Amino acid sequence: KNTFSQKDIDKLKKIKNVDTIQRGYSTFSLGTNKVAFNSNTANIMMLMTMSKSVTKSSITKGHAPKKNEVLLDQATADLLGKNIIGKKVRLSLTIGDKPIEKEVKVSGIYDTQTSTIVVRYGDLNQVFKDNGQRLKANTVFLYTKNSDNTKAIKDKVKKLGYSENSTSEEEIKAAADELIKQKPLVYKYANDSARDLLANGSAAVGVVWNGEYIYTKDLNEDVEFVIPKEGSEFFVDSWVIPKDAANKANAEAWINYLCKAEVAAKNFDYLYYTTPNEAALDLIDEEYLNEKAVFPDEETIKRCESLVSLDPATTDLYSDYWKKIKAE
Repeated sequence: KNTFSQKDIDKLKKIKNVDTIQRGYSTFSLGTNKVAFNSNTANIMMLMTMSKSVTKSSITKGHAPKKNEVLLDQATADLLGKNIIGKKVRLSLTIGDKPIEKEVKVSGIYDTQTSTIVVRYGDLNQVFKDNGQRLKANTVFLYTKNSDNTKAIKDKVKKLGYSENSTSEEEIKAAADELIKQKPLVYKYANDSARDLLANGSAAVGVVWNGEYIYTKDLNEDVEFVIPKEGSEFFVDSWVIPKDAANKANAEAWINYLCKAEVAAKNFDYLYYTTPNEAALDLIDEEYLNEKAVFPDEETIKRCESLVSLDPATTDLYSDYWKKIKAE
């Protein structure tokens, strides 16, 4: 579900054994949301509101945000400067078509691999109000005092769909059962080679990265790229420098080179994968910029979800069920 109306919230409150409910909001962006400190600026891919799911153990430094405070991931904090906790930073957001800025204090570091800023729902709601907008929750957290009630509650909200990052074995098993039922229709479980199966007509439908669309379309003009109405996976490939890199200066020079507008444009012309490099966009043909398969709009991105690093036990759970699917 894209957003939850007050009517939806009221229905969820009435579910038996739901003790508390918490509105939430999260959104992905490609270069539109930023945070800055002095002359340093970092792009923010994930903007999310604080919830009980952000536990003390997931805050590696500092504390949970209070009013007008935020959490940052470690990589973003490092880009802004040393000892950023306790410092005030400038948060730049795009609300609708309107760019706005707000000064906030960094309260701590949130443990995640994606460039992320965590804000209080009330603070974000006030920012929307101040700019003539209305914040609509696109996530809702339901809590119960008795964990024995969890299954019954989940059964009631199944129609809202599962998260790709579910840690519930019931949900993972249900997904696995559906994939097993689907197996008679499956030609092959393939990775990058799926594009070739579509290009040569061996397969009618395939799960393919959007960057492979232009290549495949050039070989088979009947191929079209679609994203399910329920959404799909949102991914980003990144270059990173290990903390203990032996040649850090060379690595930084290499990344700086890749970020040059003309180099990023050449990279795109070869790979056809979406680039967040704003300067490179001026050098890319309009034909590609207007192709939503290659440059998805914000509405499409909001329907998608990025995979996160799950705990080892849950990762093993996914692996075990995948083996069962393959073995059937």
